[in-house]
Amino acid sequence: MVADHGFAGAAIEAGIETISIADVNDPALLVARAQGRTEHVLVFDDHVEPDAYWPVFQALVAPVAGTRP
Repeated sequence: MVADHGFAGAAIEAGIETISIADVNDPALLVARAQGRTEHVLVFDDHVEPDAYWPVFQALVAPVAGTRP
């Protein structure tokens, strides 16, 4: 599952493998990772314009698309 904030926390608590999106001021998902309860946590600042994350998106999908970011 891919989820953010409380949805990610609930999925982790339920034992569902989760790719979590954590805001920089929301440490709960990072604590869960430190405790070994989840493996994948992406940290984003939700006060940044979405277009600023375009390079991040390109880097994430490049291996799947067979391209270079």
